[in-house]
Amino acid sequence: DVYKRQCQNFLISNSAGQMQQIMGWTQEISDQARRAGEIIKRLGSFVRKSPPFRSALDMNELVVDSVKLLEFEARRQEVHIDLDLPESPAMTLADRVQIQQVLVNLIRNAFDAMQEAGTEERRVSILGKNVGKKITIHVRDRGDGFSNENAAQLFETFFTTKEEGMGMGLAISRSIIEAHDGRLWAENHPDGGAVFSFEIPVRKKLTEPVWQRPSSEESQ
Repeated sequence: DVYKRQCQNFLISNSAGQMQQIMGWTQEISDQARRAGEIIKRLGSFVRKSPPFRSALDMNELVVDSVKLLEFEARRQEVHIDLDLPESPAMTLADRVQIQQVLVNLIRNAFDAMQEAGTEERRVSILGKNVGKKITIHVRDRGDGFSNENAAQLFETFFTTKEEGMGMGLAISRSIIEAHDGRLWAENHPDGGAVFSFEIPVRKKLTEPVWQRPSSEESQ
């Protein structure tokens, strides 16, 4: 919508020398529509219990691409996104579109959690770690966090704290991560807000043994 309005305004004003900028916007509209279509198509396959389409994937690159996908939504909601990713590639074998759906869902949830916060407080921090045989991604918001009562239900199907939510996003996200031999969890940050995290194993081939998942105490 932002691109559409800006393109219309430029076309109406018939300003010279701005056609190149308009062409760039229209290309971005096309790219975002294509990526959204891929997510919907692959998500439908997941719901039908189709196996993940695994390929070589750099999680650092996927995080950056997911942030770009939400760039204009972040601008509209006046949210700043901080990235802290490893310098070296975080490589694994995974379904790119499914994992991106998880990332997009977690980042959008972080946006929603800060709707009542002041503009200066609307920050999302995405921290990536590549240690040993696992890759971990943390998405932190600066909202109000969640209560102990809601904590036990966050990943249940149809549970939501949003007025217009369906309660499917986190449940599907957890299923996707578990289908990749990983886990997804949430906790309140000591300095405020919530942190949603997931980890998946580093893999160079599908026959490689899966790392042993740590206990809840070891992951703290």
